Amino acid sequence: MHDVEAISLNHFSFTVEDLDRTISFFENVFNFETLSKGPRDKAMIRAVTGLSDADIIVAFMKGPGFIIEFIEYVGKLRSQRMHTRPCDASFAHLALNVPDLEEVQHRAEQYGALPLGTVGTVDTGPNKGKRLMYIQTWDGVTVEIMG
Repeated sequence: MHDVEAISLNHFSFTVEDLDRTISFFENVFNFETLSKGPRDKAMIRAVTGLSDADIIVAFMKGPGFIIEFIEYVGKLRSQRMHTRPCDASFAHLALNVPDLEEVQHRAEQYGALPLGTVGTVDTGPNKGKRLMYIQTWDGVTVEIMG
């Protein structure tokens, strides 16, 4: 056993192209609460990221039982969409339990978030029997909705 261990989850994060659009999407489709939004100290961000021209705006949002951070790079290093697929290394997604899969899909599509495939049913594991699908935002953020 190691002397150092993780003691709790602080947050997780996605970089996005359009922070305001992302905030609106998560507030209106999933009822997330925006906790804060604003720039960060450029010197600190440049030191942490190793990017000499980094300049960001950050929003923290509260979901059901967790905090998520969305970052938009501004200035010289504008955020750009990566075209990753679920099979690609470093692909990530946020999985949310929802009461009505079809209703959430419909609301998400109104914001331009589209399904990657079709609805499936989990056949094994702790989510056995749940229906799910992946939807992906214009930024490439993938949300698995499960109900």
